Amino acid sequence: MPKSANLIITSDCNMRCRHCYYSNDLKNIYEVKSYLKELKYIIDKLIMFGTEKFILTGGEATLSLDLLEVINYIKEKDGEVIIFSNGYNISNKIIDCCDKFSLSLDGDRNQHNYLRNNTKSFDYLINTLDILDDERKQLYIQTTITKMNINIIDSLIPIYIKYKNILKQINLVGVINTGNVLDNNELVLHDVYYT
Repeated sequence: MPKSANLIITSDCNMRCRHCYYSNDLKNIYEVKSYLKELKYIIDKLIMFGTEKFILTGGEATLSLDLLEVINYIKEKDGEVIIFSNGYNISNKIIDCCDKFSLSLDGDRNQHNYLRNNTKSFDYLINTLDILDDERKQLYIQTTITKMNINIIDSLIPIYIKYKNILKQINLVGVINTGNVLDNNELVLHDVYYT
């Protein structure tokens, strides 16, 4: 059985990213409510089958009504928790109870904010990275590669270096032509010529 599992604990999100594999309308499909009973059941089954690491994601995991309870429940069962987030809404309570974070960084300030449809996203993310660095939390960074940012990925190296003491892994993933990307076809990597 798998040693790790991704749990989508909410479909709610505080961004409308142009490159998200979800549709902008997805959050309207699900009612924002607690799924704690169901999540505990799933966690128990996964642990019974040998799962040790849980990546909590969404939507935006930090918006889950159940996030802190889910983290504590997994830790009570000796499981490992990683929060996958855009870094915009990570509170001190979340930072205090979780040791590992996977955050999305998709370019320099201009590109990151454009892709996130939010002019403050990059600054909030950097602030969160600074806090995680001060608290010595483990960090994973995910960068979604699009036609727009593929030629500036090297501009992220100074950020990777700044957080080298906590940065455990960098994931570079190609944009998926689904969800919001269908309305933002200029982001798709086909026929890209690298400079």
